[in-house]
This record gives sequence, C-alpha cells and structure tokens, in this order.
Amino acid sequence: MKKSGISKSKELMAQKRVISGAPPSLRMRFARHESTNVVLEFAWIRSRSSYLISRTWAATVREAVFAKNCVKIETYSNFNQFQNRVLRLVGDCSRKLHSSLFALFLLFFLGGALVLDTRVQAGPPQNDGSAKASDATPSGAKIAISSVNKSPRDTILFSNGDILYGVLDGIEPETSLRWRHPDALDVIEFAPESVAGIEFGFRPQPLFHRKDLCRVQLADEDAFEGNLLECDAEKLILETWYAGRIVVPRSVVRLITPKPNEPPPIFEGPSGSEDWTFGKVRGGIPNAGEWNYKSGAFFATKSASIARDVKLPDVASIQFDLAWKGMLYVAIALYTDYLEPVSLQTKESEPPFGGFYSLQLSSYTVNLIPVTQTDPLRYLGQTSVPTFSQKNRAHIDVRVNKAKRTTTLMVDGALVKQWIDTDRFVGDGTGLRFVHQGQGAIKLNNIKVSTWDGQFEEKLSSRPNRSEDLLTLRNGDKVSGKVESIQNGELKLTASDGAVTKITLDRVKFVEMAAIEIPQVNHGSGNVKATFRNGGTITFRLEKWTSAEVIGTNSSFGRITFHPSAFDRMDISFSAKGQ
Repeated sequence: MKKSGISKSKELMAQKRVISGAPPSLRMRFARHESTNVVLEFAWIRSRSSYLISRTWAATVREAVFAKNCVKIETYSNFNQFQNRVLRLVGDCSRKLHSSLFALFLLFFLGGALVLDTRVQAGPPQNDGSAKASDATPSGAKIAISSVNKSPRDTILFSNGDILYGVLDGIEPETSLRWRHPDALDVIEFAPESVAGIEFGFRPQPLFHRKDLCRVQLADEDAFEGNLLECDAEKLILETWYAGRIVVPRSVVRLITPKPNEPPPIFEGPSGSEDWTFGKVRGGIPNAGEWNYKSGAFFATKSASIARDVKLPDVASIQFDLAWKGMLYVAIALYTDYLEPVSLQTKESEPPFGGFYSLQLSSYTVNLIPVTQTDPLRYLGQTSVPTFSQKNRAHIDVRVNKAKRTTTLMVDGALVKQWIDTDRFVGDGTGLRFVHQGQGAIKLNNIKVSTWDGQFEEKLSSRPNRSEDLLTLRNGDKVSGKVESIQNGELKLTASDGAVTKITLDRVKFVEMAAIEIPQVNHGSGNVKATFRNGGTITFRLEKWTSAEVIGTNSSFGRITFHPSAFDRMDISFSAKGQ
C-alpha cells in the first residue's frame, strides 16, 4: 500500500539525519518550489566538493511558518549522490505538484541553473547550541556585565529575500560570513555579498551608570547614546558601555537630546514564559493555538492569547516590536484586570471582568475600543496605517495618560493617532493582553513598559541656513545663540546680544546645532548600518565582527570597537569581489 504524499512528508519530517563531512567553506544561491498541499525546500550549498540539503516539510504552507523541528540538513561530498537524493525527494511529492511546474523544476535543476532554497519558513528552532555572548567590553568602559543564560537566536536575511535562523559566528568582509545552525555539524560560511542583513536575538546588556545621558545625532543621520562628558567648540565626547569613549568632531553634530535620569522600566522582556497567562481564544475562531516562547520573543501561528499584569502606571509608555507573515490582525488589551481573552461579541456572557481598552491593529487600519462588560461597545475612531501593508515589522509605542483620558499610537517613531475618551477612562486594571487572531504568523518581542513624562518628541525647526545654535527647553521656551560648552551637566550659551546663560541639562529638551555644510559621505565597499537596541543607528565600514567585538571605521570619528550585544539589527551592502 502506497503512502500519500502528505504521509511521506510527515515521515520525512520526522527523520533526523545529519550526514557528516561538510567542509567549513560553503557558498549559496537560492530558488524555491512549493505546492498548495506540501512545502518542499532544499538547499544546494556548494564548496569545492560539498553539497547540503535543508528540507522543510509541512502539510500546509501556514504550518511551515514558525513550525518547530521542520528543518533537517543532509550533507553530501559527491554531486551524483546529492542529485540522486534530490530527485528521490522530489519524486516522493511529485503527485502533489502541478505537472508543468514539476517539469520546470527538473529542467532547471538538471540544466545546472537551479540552486535550491534554504529559506527556513519554520520559526524558532531548538536551542542553537552556539557560544554565549562574550563578556568582553571595549577599552575604557567601566561596567558590570549581566550573566548570559541562553544562546541567542539570530536571523540572517539574504539579498533575494530568503531567511535562515541560527547564530552569527563572525564576519570577515573580504572572505566570508560564518553562521551556526543547530542541524549543521560545522560552521556554515556564506559569501558576504549574498547577505542583506541580520536580526539579532536577545542578548543581555551590561549595567551602565547613567550620568548626563544624551542621544547625539550626526549630520549623516547616525545617532547613538552615551554619557556626555564634554562638548566644546571642537569636539563632543561621549562615554558609552558599548564603545568606550567616542570623540566626535562638533562640526558633524546635528542634534543633542538629553535623556533625563528616569526610573528603570517597570517591565522589560519577555525573558521567559513564567508569570504569563496563556489563554485559549474562543468566540468561534477556528484553529485556536497558543503563543510559544523562544530566545526573548513570543511566536504564534494560530489564534492565541497571552497576558500579564505589568503594573501599568497612570501615565505610561508601552513599547514593543511586532513582525508578521501574512495578514496582521492583533488586539492589545490595555489596562485590563482580566488575563484571559474576551470575546467582544459575547462579552456579557463572559466571566466577570473589569473594563479595558482594545487596541486593534490590522494590515490596513487601527482602532481603539473602550470595553466594559455591560456597556455597548464604543468606537473611538479608526484610521489607516499604510506602514502595516507595506512592511512586515514595526516598532509600536503606545502612550497613555489616564487623567487626560488620552491614548496615543506611534508606529516606527511617527505619530499615527491620538484618541480621547470623552466619557471616562474605562481601564480598571494594570495588565496587558496580546491576542493574535490567527491571520498569519506573528512575533512579539522587546516589550518595555515605563513611566512616561507626558511629553512628545518635537520636530526639528526648518532653518536651512541657521547660523546659531537653538535650544528647546522642556517648558517649551526656545533660546538661540552659540553653545560655548557642555560639561558636568551644565550648558553654557552666549546669546545673540552677548549675554551668557548657564542652563542645567535636565531643563533642556534638545539642542539643534548651527547648520554646517557637510560633504557627502561615501562609506565605500563593506558598508554596514547597525541599529542599536535602544534606538539610533551607526554606519561604518566593517573590518571584523566576532562574538567578542565589532571593529569598523566611521567616517566622522574614525576606527572604533563596539560590543556586539549593543545591536538589534544590521543592514549590509558588501560588494562582490572584483567589483
């Protein structure tokens, strides 16, 4: 009795074959073939005499997304063995493939034009088994390092759109990008020019004493944070935990934003599934599932609810990152006292719960609904968000002021909408609940809850030829003149009339430096744009990336060494050899 294609796919998925012999140097290109019923993916990674197959099987495309234990790797040193194995695997599911597409698949493969796909549509693999993040710090940084408990999970993004999970082992821009995968016996090496970027999994950051912390933005849009030690007519000096002392020519400084000493976040995570309530979504939604935790993030592919009492303050900033495949449809309950999901259609018959606000995000719109168990639903207003349909990830920042009954949504730093509940503030609790409606796969991470000072970031003034520095104070006043110095938390300004004013940094919202023409910067081949976990970016020409340090050259302040745990993501634009 013959087994069906799906049965065979499940059988193959259960296999755990890893054939040894993979050499350390591997090269990769990509293409993909799939059907409506069975997803079949291969990788042909060739280096001199080695070939590797990475297979993802699932009954449906959706089940392949973020599924566990779907990726198996086989390595062959003989091309004929590799080719025969591929043809056998293709034959196993040929009955499930459209005949014309299958013929095209074989034609491309046998003609030598097909180099098969390593896209891991599956989500979090099992423990990657990579080395822990290094405790090494740049010279001059006086910090205490938090302990590292688990290996991170990184994501490599290829230039053609393919992705692969694992852990970055290192980068030598002229030779290779080294990658570790839990199913590979050795480090895999990729051609650097084939990679577009890397997203880094959770890595604990060191403890750092904040004193006169400021964010500095340069004329080329780079921005980074550190303790402001000194600023004079020639230079600005920052003390950082991730790069020691950074000395920047004042001529390239565009903006200085003091970051007042705020209390630590009320909640920051997730760092595990403990203290979270996993609820089952009801109300007629099919295929209910649950969130899964892995490496500092929650993942869901089916309808699922997760909640926690995060002790939301009365004036709060609620930040988190979302990434999704397929349609985005997630509801966030704000200020809830009930940690199980609530069906809005049948809320009157739900177990007793207090009021909350339902912030609903979809691929095209956002909406805010005050919800109580007995009152009719009220819709405070819907607005479109083109970002959600044009991208597959976003940073969400929700600002709430209970006394003013306002809820403000910001997406990727841009104001989307502010709602005002003209009736009353209905939130009765201090918890958060995230409900995924099952319209695709979703990732939730970098949740941060903190007390908000009630102020929004202002747009910079539009003065293209300004010859003076401009201070914007936290009370809204503006003062122009020349910043003579900043030191020991005090700013010295000479006004236009010659009067000298001293202002403490805690009174300053931001300082716009006088406009200076900066020549166009060409970072050249090997350019990396790295995004810091706490916001901001830095662009540099990469020299070396290891688990202990990142060495590069910035056009504004020269050669610099970073601690790799400072970064959340990096975008790469390496040139191919000979170009």
